[in-house]
Amino acid sequence: MFAPYGNNWGGEVEQATRVISLLLVDDSAHVRQTLSWRLGFEPDMRVVGQAACSNEALSLARSLLPDVIVLDLHMQDTNDLALERELRWMLPQSALVILTADASVDRLRRSLEGDNCTVVSKYQPPDVLLAAIRAAATRKVHNGHYSPQA
Repeated sequence: MFAPYGNNWGGEVEQATRVISLLLVDDSAHVRQTLSWRLGFEPDMRVVGQAACSNEALSLARSLLPDVIVLDLHMQDTNDLALERELRWMLPQSALVILTADASVDRLRRSLEGDNCTVVSKYQPPDVLLAAIRAAATRKVHNGHYSPQA
C-alpha cells in the first residue's frame, strides 16, 4: 500500500506541493498555446483554462476561480484596462499577472501594480514570468488587498 505523500516505512513525509491554478487570457492562440506548453513543465503550476476574448475570460474566471490570471493587456475586443478592472473587481482573490508588449512597462507598473496585480513584459525571459506567477500566488488576500502576513 502506498501513502499519498512519503512512504509507509517511517521515512519523512513529503509536503504536498501546492499547485497554482492558472487561467491564460490572450487573443493570440499562438501565445496561449506557447504559454500553456511552457507552464506545463512547472510542477507547481497547472493551466485550468484558456480564453481568447473578454467574455470568455470573465465566464471562465467565474467558473474556475483560478489562483492567478495571466492576462494580455491589449485584447482586441475590449478597452485595454476594462477587462483588468472587471476581473479585479469580480475576483479579488485571484491575482493578475499582466503580460504586455508595451514599451512603457515601468509606467504601466506604476499605474497597475498593487492589490492583486503585477506587470511583466512579453520580452522578458520566461523565468521572470514564472517568478511573477509564484509571487502573485503566495500573497494573501483580505478584502481584496494582499497582506504578506495573512
